[in-house]
Amino acid sequence: ISAVTNKLTYDIRNSPFKPSSGSLTEFNSTIAGLGGTSYYIKNRFDYRKYKKLSKRFVGAFKFEAGHVNGYNDKYAPISANFKLGGKKLRGFRSGKVGPKSGDSYYGGQYYYLTSLETNLDLPLDEYDITSVFFIDVGSVWGLDERYGAVNDDAELRSSTGVNVLWDSAIGPINLIYSKVLSKESTDSLDSFYFDIGYNF
Repeated sequence: ISAVTNKLTYDIRNSPFKPSSGSLTEFNSTIAGLGGTSYYIKNRFDYRKYKKLSKRFVGAFKFEAGHVNGYNDKYAPISANFKLGGKKLRGFRSGKVGPKSGDSYYGGQYYYLTSLETNLDLPLDEYDITSVFFIDVGSVWGLDERYGAVNDDAELRSSTGVNVLWDSAIGPINLIYSKVLSKESTDSLDSFYFDIGYNF
């Protein structure tokens, strides 16, 4: 794979780490085929809006979507497919959502993910701990004829839960406890997830 990627970003948040107002708009485009043997175009759009609801509460709306398609009579490689799960569609195991055959999850050529979040700073200033209540809705789908009779419908998945963020001495730690509201029988679930890095 030989590819060129460009990214356009418009960021008017008041903080890149724990924003309480403003928005982030980002468009990412990758073109593969300038050398190499893979030919595909991959686009992704990401929008995040933050608003202070009260002295202690901040609301966040997030939406992202993308697609990947081959060209020049070539298919996009499986590695270029989108995948959900983990901290992208909480409540599901990372990469184990959507089209599946046997034990293999393929991801998809199309996806969307929407999140509504509300955070509450806990009165523990010495630890800098924030709790986030969330609802996630999304799906990943779309396979070409290489995959045969694999169910790749755009069925909706959703979950809700609590995400605790601790800005610790070793870096920001995310602890996620979630409950899945809607799923498909082939999806793999994960009610507890641990991650290091900001995601509010």
